[in-house]
Amino acid sequence: MKSTKTNTKNGEILVVEDSPTQQEQIQHLLEGHGFTIKTASNGMQALQHLRKRRPDLVISDIVMPEMDGYALCAEMKSDASLKEIPVILLTSLASPEDIIKGLQCGADNFIKKPFDERYLLSRVEYILVNRKLRKSDKLQMGVELYLGGQKHFITADRQQILDLLISTYDQAVQLNAELAERGREIDRANITLHGLYQIAKQLNQATTEQELVEQVLSRALELPGFKAGWIALPEGEAGFRVAAVRGLSLDHKKGGALDGMCLCRRQILSGELQQTTIIPDCERLVRIDGDSPGQHSHLAIPFLINDRAVGIMNLVVSGQLAFGDDDLQTFNGIGNQIGIALERVRMREQMEHLVQERTAALTAEVAEHKKAQEMNEILARFPRENPNLVMRVQQGGTITYANPASEPMLRQWKCTVNEYLPPDWSQRVADAVKQSTSTTFDIECEDRFYSIMIAPIANTGYVNFYGRDITERRRAEQALRESEERFRHSFEYAAVGMCVVGIDFRFQRINNAFGKIVGYEEDELKNLTFNDITHPDDLSVALEEARTMLHGEADTASFEKRYIRKDKRTIWAHVSISLVRDVNHQPRYFITQTIDITERIQALEALASERNMLRTLIDNLPDRIYAKDAESRFLLNNVAHMHALGAKSLEEMVGKTDFDYRPNEVAKLQYDDDQRVVQSGKSQHEKEECAILENGEKSWTLSTKVPLHNSQGNVIGIVGISHNITVRKEAEESLQESEEKYRRFFEEDLAGDYVSTEEGKLIACNPAFAKIFGYDSVDDALMGNVLKHYKEPMQHEKFLRLLKEHKKLEYYEEEMLRVDGKQLHVIENAVGKFDKQGDLVEIRGYVFDNTEHRKLEQQMIRAQKMESIGVLAGGIAHDLNNVLGPIMMGIDIVRKNVQDQQSLRMLDTMAVSTQRGADILKQVLTFARGAEGEQKLLQPK
Repeated sequence: MKSTKTNTKNGEILVVEDSPTQQEQIQHLLEGHGFTIKTASNGMQALQHLRKRRPDLVISDIVMPEMDGYALCAEMKSDASLKEIPVILLTSLASPEDIIKGLQCGADNFIKKPFDERYLLSRVEYILVNRKLRKSDKLQMGVELYLGGQKHFITADRQQILDLLISTYDQAVQLNAELAERGREIDRANITLHGLYQIAKQLNQATTEQELVEQVLSRALELPGFKAGWIALPEGEAGFRVAAVRGLSLDHKKGGALDGMCLCRRQILSGELQQTTIIPDCERLVRIDGDSPGQHSHLAIPFLINDRAVGIMNLVVSGQLAFGDDDLQTFNGIGNQIGIALERVRMREQMEHLVQERTAALTAEVAEHKKAQEMNEILARFPRENPNLVMRVQQGGTITYANPASEPMLRQWKCTVNEYLPPDWSQRVADAVKQSTSTTFDIECEDRFYSIMIAPIANTGYVNFYGRDITERRRAEQALRESEERFRHSFEYAAVGMCVVGIDFRFQRINNAFGKIVGYEEDELKNLTFNDITHPDDLSVALEEARTMLHGEADTASFEKRYIRKDKRTIWAHVSISLVRDVNHQPRYFITQTIDITERIQALEALASERNMLRTLIDNLPDRIYAKDAESRFLLNNVAHMHALGAKSLEEMVGKTDFDYRPNEVAKLQYDDDQRVVQSGKSQHEKEECAILENGEKSWTLSTKVPLHNSQGNVIGIVGISHNITVRKEAEESLQESEEKYRRFFEEDLAGDYVSTEEGKLIACNPAFAKIFGYDSVDDALMGNVLKHYKEPMQHEKFLRLLKEHKKLEYYEEEMLRVDGKQLHVIENAVGKFDKQGDLVEIRGYVFDNTEHRKLEQQMIRAQKMESIGVLAGGIAHDLNNVLGPIMMGIDIVRKNVQDQQSLRMLDTMAVSTQRGADILKQVLTFARGAEGEQKLLQPK
């Protein structure tokens, strides 16, 4: 345990947390708001600190070594010197049992982990401000309820129950809001990710400018919220041409409605439009759609490369769709990728054009070979005016000619005309001449990239250098690689599970997130199909969605289903599926996005269970619990409050006030108290209210009312609880009688109660203990030692070992001796009392003489054994009787058909032997049944 600096502004708080990180987080938060913080790592350390110094509040984790939070709270509430200290438990609220345990141990408040810092501060301040007002009610009332098939007995006081109800309800509301927000974020992410993928796929597949703009616009309009669009590309110095249109009628296209300048085109030419912008009232859309309010907005997405505009895409917004900063940033990224793709396809078309030009030039050179002088002039002018690098070099490496475009390369080589190339380039020249083939090299020069071709000229002793600036192509290729890498990275490291599944439903590729969701490695899933890991009850839904897409009825599907993990656990997931088709519109494969929503499903189920549990708890409390709005109208009531006001049902009370059920003067007092709490925002605690019953007796209640806040912290009503304290006052009078009864119970208890040391010295015992062990009186027993009543010293050593190990022993049976030497069989219950070091200092227990009961048990066991033998013998005799019966009947039948005297004598002998066997079996049956049987003649029917 450690202490921190002292700050006495707002009081002292003990934080009990075994996680150093969370402990430091709570400490930093509370110290920053003026609290003095003490810390402990487990419940045992916390108890040691509490017995030295009592803080104003204890905040404790539940799961800790040595002693958990429930045990710590129970120890505090059972200690008279510590029970008034409020306790806040940090819990995950995994099940309703957590709340039951909190009530049983006497916790004052629950805060769900992970916690919101503002909520934690509000609960701390709430408890500290109202701590003094809780001290007057010392009596705990018990509530018995059934939950989850088990009976629970709640002894927490009404303030603790109220605090726990409010804190648990706040946590449930907060959790529900977080789940709803998380669901909206997931849906938005799914739609955006799918749209980005479709656009990126078309960027990579397009080979011409027109194909690119047509496919990009088609895929962009598949995003939700857009109904039409067009793409315009720069043409000339200050003009645009419409390259692609979707969603507008042919009349508008032919009529030139999309030609000419507009606001967004003027801004992109001036450099003002550098980000995706919403144009609320587009002049073109006004001309096209006429006076249609709310239908003239479009999104202007510029295509930029290094802040240079290469085009613009306008998407017409459907309805009142709103876009956030994240959405606009995403569209900026789409525009940049489209710009890069445009440059790539344009460069490709330019390269094809250059190849055609080069081929035509060479053809012309062959055709005009005879015109040498004219050709020489052409060749002399061509290198000089060529924007690309042209040089002639001797085979030995001497530069004989270099055009002006070669200057950057000569500067890098540090040479000029009539000087030697660098050694490495001279070697390249020699290699090209030796191989008699052209060789091409890509090099970097002064932040530019060039493609240099060394072409040997046969039978001349020269080679020509041709160089082309490929900087823009290299940059476009690099941008394309980065775009492809970003998509691959998005697939591999996406937070949601993604996989590629063939139309045969076999897995082709998965990312790490999907593997973690279903618990399989990628190699394992490649041997399985999508159906193998789908829950049988959800298989038909998944197959029907896939069939719909394969038949062209839909391109995407989204639904919830269950997966069966590798470890056989069942999880819930939200699945989005897209079908990818080839250029012939034939299905190729599915792309699925999977989000594990098991926790959300479980949280919703837990939330419903908690609500049911809270409703059950509220309705079974004897105290009157209710909630009102700011106008003192009832929002919620429990059964006790309904009966107290004489209402017929809980539903009837909603929207009514105290004036509907109470006399005006009483209702006016209640209304004034309600409004005082609403206006001030301060709680009313334990206000005593007296009422005269119809029989003339007084009935006293304690009324507590606290403000009810919304998520913005505004007071929107009150929550109240009224507790009948008439019984408490009567209980105070009977408390002394109860203590006297306990003393008499100890003295007159038939069981032998005792208190002893570890060494066996008796500290206290009752008369029954002295009588059991043969002492004449309690004083004689206190003079003796427990050790002498054990038959062997090892018995006492075993007893102490088990007690130290388990802290208490229940129904511990032992053979012991009276003072007169007679043997006893006793049953003992004992509890050990241990000091701070864990050493046993005292034993408390009681014994009762079980000697006679033991003897009776042994006699009963012997009787049961004899009874078992009788049952066995009876069964055997019965089976043998079944064998002898047919034999005896057969002898009588054979005798009627036999005339030979010798055979008759043999039959007589068999009859006598069979009868003797039957008599023996009769004796066995008589023994087995314990009574002699009676033979009766029966007339068969």
